[in-house]
Amino acid sequence: MNTINIRALLVFLMLSLVFHIIFIAMYLTSQFLPFMLLATWSPNISAIVVIIFDLRENSGVRRLFGGWMKWGVSLGWYLAAISPIVITFTLTGGLSPFGRKFAWS
Repeated sequence: MNTINIRALLVFLMLSLVFHIIFIAMYLTSQFLPFMLLATWSPNISAIVVIIFDLRENSGVRRLFGGWMKWGVSLGWYLAAISPIVITFTLTGGLSPFGRKFAWS
């Protein structure tokens, strides 16, 4: 039977909220778009922190990230997947789809 570690769940929820508030505050003060992107990733960041520090299992992190390389796809396919983004960004001179320049360009 699977049991839920209540302490780990509460730590995850609190970290998600804290990270989200911090990244949103940083975005609102600087208007730097990567802070907004980090805010959307706050649950993922919190999950990694909980797995590393609360579960204290060496295999926990390995199991979490191990699935990323199971496909066994060559580097060329990863580059093919990313290339439309890079080409579009390069051809538009750093314009977003909404016609505004990105903060870092």
